[in-house]
Amino acid sequence: HTQFKQLLFKYILLNGEGFMLLDGRMKGKFGGAPTRLSPLMPAFVLEKLNQDYEIESYIYRAAGGQIELDPLDVVHFKDPDPKNWYRGHSPVQSARFALDSHKEADILNYSRFLNGGVPSVALMTEQKISPEEQKRLLEQWNQRYAGSRNAGKTAMLPQGLKADRLQDTNQEMQYAELKALSKDEILANYRIPIEMLGKTESQTRANAEASNYIFQRFTVLPLIESFVDTLTNDYLPAFPKTDDLFFAFDEF
Repeated sequence: HTQFKQLLFKYILLNGEGFMLLDGRMKGKFGGAPTRLSPLMPAFVLEKLNQDYEIESYIYRAAGGQIELDPLDVVHFKDPDPKNWYRGHSPVQSARFALDSHKEADILNYSRFLNGGVPSVALMTEQKISPEEQKRLLEQWNQRYAGSRNAGKTAMLPQGLKADRLQDTNQEMQYAELKALSKDEILANYRIPIEMLGKTESQTRANAEASNYIFQRFTVLPLIESFVDTLTNDYLPAFPKTDDLFFAFDEF
């Protein structure tokens, strides 16, 4: 039960929508009440519209095939997309450039450790070195000094070679600042205060409590309200004698 809800909310937070299939309906006096609930992957769900632009059925493609589902058997949780009212709007979409920048900053940092974790110098010589000797020197250099574990070692150079220290450019040194800016944009897009990540070094208890209230009131509460509203309007009618019932929760 808990994992099922966690999966739905992960889909909602990543895809802007989540689907729940009502299956195993009972006939007769049970009024078609479902006995099984199954999650559907949003990426594999397509909507089929009739001539009145209403959803006629859902098409679910998986495992190399597809099945057609009755709209009454599908509970659709979503944050409506302004461009397509039938589907959800992913929060990731508006932060896609910040996410890509954050990823590229990680790749840049990781690649520098792999490829540039060596003494920050250039080897120079006025002597003529054959290609074979150059290859041997580079292989020897990489074996002794390449990689993050060898960074900072003292290098012993053959006669005639000089080591000139190199400095990183400002652009190369700003990956940390780039990650910080991207992180702030991503958190703002999800309306998550920085304190929710445990960053409380310079925060007072009053500020932490205020951030916790803001997170609950303006981030969690709207999400739960939308979830409960969908349960009341799309899930509850699947059960008989529920006309006067509704889902509710205690506000925090």
